[in-house]
Amino acid sequence: CSLIVTEGDSAKTMVVSGRPFIGPDKIGVFPLKGKLLNCVAASRAAILKNLEIQNLCKILGLQMSNKYETEEDLRTLRYRYLIVLTDADVDGYHIFSLIAGFVTTFFPNLLKHGFLQRMCTPVIVVSKKRNKTFTPLEFFDVPSFKKWETNEGQERVAQLYNIKYYKGLGTATRLEAVAYFKKMHRYLRPVTVDDLGALKKQITMLFDSKMAHERKEW
Repeated sequence: CSLIVTEGDSAKTMVVSGRPFIGPDKIGVFPLKGKLLNCVAASRAAILKNLEIQNLCKILGLQMSNKYETEEDLRTLRYRYLIVLTDADVDGYHIFSLIAGFVTTFFPNLLKHGFLQRMCTPVIVVSKKRNKTFTPLEFFDVPSFKKWETNEGQERVAQLYNIKYYKGLGTATRLEAVAYFKKMHRYLRPVTVDDLGALKKQITMLFDSKMAHERKEW
């Protein structure tokens, strides 16, 4: 079973559209209200009082006292995977990073078991004008699209292609949402960790309020 955490209710609607095609008994959905608390900078007391984190822990069955080192530990969870589905913009990456910071801070061993995943949907889709057999091109970040556009030539792109920019997940139609979930494996990016110590240092550098200078250098 997987819990999909979404960026607000519009993304939740998208998941609800796709759930029937992957088995509604295997997929749960939880819309976040705003951004998760920065667990690196906040005190432990503030974190434990935070309603969104309380809800997330209850839904997943996470226990702060459990180290989640073994498969037996994992079987105590209500969901085997946590999938983050956010907009493909800077805010979306920020929300995902805050959730990754939460897991890294309190449940780092879960990252060894492939627990955390991100579902990445395209930010730009390119289809060819007057050619229905053309397989649309999906771009998951703007720089990749700009590189392709430059290589093809901007004038040629304008003449031959339709370009759809997805400002947020709410831009996707129901048919597009269904297509994402029918081929869900294509859009999933599991978080893999080779060195937990290095990851913790990176997360601390990114989110600790005392490390502003290090962030600027980075």
